[in-house]
Amino acid sequence: TNAVHLGNGLVKKNLATFDKVIIKLDAWDETSFQRINRPHPSVKFSQHLKGIKDFRQNYHGSVEVQSMFTPANYPQDEQIKALADLYLQIAPEVIQLNTPKRPYPLSWHRENRGNHQAVFSYPVSNLKNVSEREAVTLEQALRQMTNLPVLSIYHQSG
Repeated sequence: TNAVHLGNGLVKKNLATFDKVIIKLDAWDETSFQRINRPHPSVKFSQHLKGIKDFRQNYHGSVEVQSMFTPANYPQDEQIKALADLYLQIAPEVIQLNTPKRPYPLSWHRENRGNHQAVFSYPVSNLKNVSEREAVTLEQALRQMTNLPVLSIYHQSG
């Protein structure tokens, strides 16, 4: 879930039936939330985070938090600490760190996943991704700051 509607009682009730819920969290404050996620103007980071925390407090299944990083939102020292603090507040079983690896279509197209051969019959643009070094550095920092298992596209360990 992108977690925007975790404050909605019906959403929480439906998700409560799942064994595992993976929650997206790509930002660490209001500024990064607006820049990275570009939500509807009525959606604020504080509400978003409150919905996640409230859901987590009352949900008895497994929770993982998934964060997507690109060069545009790669956190620096204080931002990494802020992100680690959020992970600790949410207390997921696992943190997933991702960086985009597949291009995106320049116009609407039904296929968007599963094309591992990267053969496209339509125009695409490659997204910029963080380097393997940056991804591993972030993974190690978050693991050390949170003592939580961290999975990344480059290194799968707990």
